[in-house]
Amino acid sequence: MTYIFHNIFPLSPQQLPVHSFSSQDTDALLSAIRQTTAPHLGISLQLSVDGRVKAIAFATPNEAFYVTLQGSVRGDIATNADKRALKSDKTLAGFSMARIALHIHRDKRWHVNGVDLSSLLVSTSERPLYPSDFIQKKVSSDVNRRQVNALWYPDAASVDDDDDDDDEGDEAMRRVCLRAWISAVCADADPSAMQFAKHVNTRRASIRADHFVCLENMMLCAELLENQKPIRIENEFTAIMSDSDGLLLENARFTTRVRRSNQTSVEFHTNDGRSIIGQAISAEGKTTKIQLTQGQYRSDIKRVVVHGREELTCSENAREEFVLLILQGDIKLTNQLFINLVWFPSGNSARAERPRQPPTTAAFMKLNESQKEVAAAMISPSHPIVIAHGPPGTGKTSTIAAATDYWITQGESAWIIAQSNVGVKNIARSFVDKGITDFKIIVSKEFYVEWHEHLYVEIQENLIRADDLSQFKDAYETERSLLGSRIILCTLSTLSNPVLNSCHMFKNMPVEKLVVDEASQINVFEYMHLFHKFEDLEKVCFFGDPKQLPPFGQDAVPQLQSIFDVKHLKPTAYFLNTQYRMPIPLGEFISREVYNSKLKSHHKTHSPSSVAFIDVGKGVEASAGKSWTVCRCFARSACQRY
Repeated sequence: MTYIFHNIFPLSPQQLPVHSFSSQDTDALLSAIRQTTAPHLGISLQLSVDGRVKAIAFATPNEAFYVTLQGSVRGDIATNADKRALKSDKTLAGFSMARIALHIHRDKRWHVNGVDLSSLLVSTSERPLYPSDFIQKKVSSDVNRRQVNALWYPDAASVDDDDDDDDEGDEAMRRVCLRAWISAVCADADPSAMQFAKHVNTRRASIRADHFVCLENMMLCAELLENQKPIRIENEFTAIMSDSDGLLLENARFTTRVRRSNQTSVEFHTNDGRSIIGQAISAEGKTTKIQLTQGQYRSDIKRVVVHGREELTCSENAREEFVLLILQGDIKLTNQLFINLVWFPSGNSARAERPRQPPTTAAFMKLNESQKEVAAAMISPSHPIVIAHGPPGTGKTSTIAAATDYWITQGESAWIIAQSNVGVKNIARSFVDKGITDFKIIVSKEFYVEWHEHLYVEIQENLIRADDLSQFKDAYETERSLLGSRIILCTLSTLSNPVLNSCHMFKNMPVEKLVVDEASQINVFEYMHLFHKFEDLEKVCFFGDPKQLPPFGQDAVPQLQSIFDVKHLKPTAYFLNTQYRMPIPLGEFISREVYNSKLKSHHKTHSPSSVAFIDVGKGVEASAGKSWTVCRCFARSACQRY
């Protein structure tokens, strides 16, 4: 037996006894667990860099049990005795229990029955509780949040699969055991809630084998993606000012701004090597308010660093809740058309016969033949899913605009989304250029105020800020804000924002038609919870180019797929075959090298001199008005921009 020393709570340093077992010591583990009197067992996993389960920790409020697992083959040690390890008379409790259960089931084929602490004390309309939140709410108001949060950073970040260093191995064991112990303490803090909680159970008859494979892959991708997120970000700032309640930090750049978060801490480094610690409690435009927790402000700040992980996004939270409800038995995957079409096809997934006679509206008449074919499929009731592969300059937005114009004339509604705010803004401005003005675009306050207001000048009358929606008291206020518009533009994440539910947006504007731009950049799993949520969904149209940007993080997580990578859907995809953006020599080169010579070019420039290659290998970023450009410096006082 070993001991782990800690000071999680504001008491004298404590020690946690840890009993260690190998995968062959299951009987001894069961015997040790049975001798404990605690009704609950906290549980936590130690994962490798590729997401395999390396060890499991169980804990009571008084001791921990650490089990190392050997091998990576599914079910390699899943004997009857091993399976009993997760089926004792104790109730398992853990944070993100759905993930824990799926990781274990994927790697070891063990079944898990336990309670998710993240959702134990909140309703489905609230964000899940992080461990430090739960502790502060139920265990101790004076807790070292930064220390607790750090325990939930990925073990793989500090301990590599092939590293045999004893100190790093001990640290990994310490972290996973303390996570299990904190879970046990939290479960013990509210026995009534534990008694009546819904259980995560992988033995539910409603979950088929192919469902498990899908959900396990989803959670594995989510885990590996989160492991890529930095836990330390250098902030770029223009000014720091003292405030009555702390500091006011003026951020210089949107991508490195300090955001309000209960899960991160902000460290200010002075010129003489001292540190000041604080927490971001609010953010308005470019200014973040910092409440100091350690040290006193001095004017000689040279660096600002944010430590920790920010809270999950609205979309990530919705995904986690969706999987949790499946394992709790509240959602059945077989009940939704689009989930079945994408992930569980019945066998005949061939495309329906393509429409032959597109409408003769002005917008359709301006399209080329391949664009007309896609737009006609978009408005056809016989095509529930439309996938359009559009290389650069082939008129993806023109095609979307033609279908949108038709829906408007028919009094039909549609939601048009993209991965990024800039992508959504580009669609909106293109609509205006094409004479479509009857739409609304929802923008988050965080992205808009003081950062990107200049991008929306031309579409100011179409703009709805998400924070304004949160102030609406009933569906009628929301309806008035739409002014009769039946076309809504927003990001994928905004579509998952709970504020749209609370203001009854979907009552006024049900999601019946969904158009997804930049679809090649979106992990296909990001759609599953949306397909379940929107019961009125009739049509989904995907636009993108898999030859350009793949889903974010695919270089580190090869398992990620976009809708264009779904094997049984590939034969159904349309191809926009004429590009208008690149000069002919460049277009022909791209067509030959990237698109198997299927891409035609239509452009007024034919001269080979229109193509030039510029080496910017030594380029650096420089501020240019309200944006940034890459420049290559040839002298201290001047640079040539490309």
